[in-house]
Amino acid sequence: TRIRDSGIIGWVVANQRPLYLNSEGYQSTQSHLDTSEEAALPLMLDENLIGVLHLRTDSNHPLKKQEQSFLATVAHLLAVTLDNVALYDQIERQLRETTARYHITRPFTQTPDLDEMLLTAVTTTQTTLGARTAHIALLEKEAQALTIHAAAGQSHIWQKGEELPLDSAFGTVVRTGDSIHLRDTAGESLPPVFDKDVGSFMIVPLTSSQQQIIGTFYIDSQRANVFTAEDADLLTVSAGHTAIAIENVGLYEDMELSLIHISEPT
Repeated sequence: TRIRDSGIIGWVVANQRPLYLNSEGYQSTQSHLDTSEEAALPLMLDENLIGVLHLRTDSNHPLKKQEQSFLATVAHLLAVTLDNVALYDQIERQLRETTARYHITRPFTQTPDLDEMLLTAVTTTQTTLGARTAHIALLEKEAQALTIHAAAGQSHIWQKGEELPLDSAFGTVVRTGDSIHLRDTAGESLPPVFDKDVGSFMIVPLTSSQQQIIGTFYIDSQRANVFTAEDADLLTVSAGHTAIAIENVGLYEDMELSLIHISEPT
């Protein structure tokens, strides 16, 4: 059967079998040809095709049957090696994520002081995720705005005590409970609360154990398409720990007040 014109690699991909061609373009799916000048072998892992090993020689050095059989062994070893490399990359990604999670969640175990904890958390998150700026804003019970309680990065962008209007993207997160990940701000009409150098940003809600939105966690970058899905997951983890820590600090302060009342003479 003539096969050369239809593409040897495409045939192997479609049929997931090795293919050997001689000088006249005739093929065999086993190493039955006495010699071949072109060969393509599937790289199979279990029953999955992950690639093709393709070789071509000239008429002076054709592949003999023994060499064709050797190529089958090479193809198998190459498939296993590629799988091991992919596994290594996966382990390395998991290790990076675990390390990042450790650094991000560590501040929540170090102090009962809310301001200190929030500042450490936002600084650690900003550094770990490589953000330009980051801030944590809490929803004030009386005011119709979010107030920044801690900020990190370029200090002139966000200030502690600054109010974020609820008719902005921050308010959308508070109302819906959904995160916002704007990968590229080019062409977007951003409200004045954002500075002109923002290239991409993420906002995630701070959700209490009672499923109430109590604030937002924000990071940004001057560059577009910087933050990955993994970064979004880590920011969500940090926001979750922040919300829990805020609740715990409130409980700690309530306990302190109770102890004071108990110790006061009646």
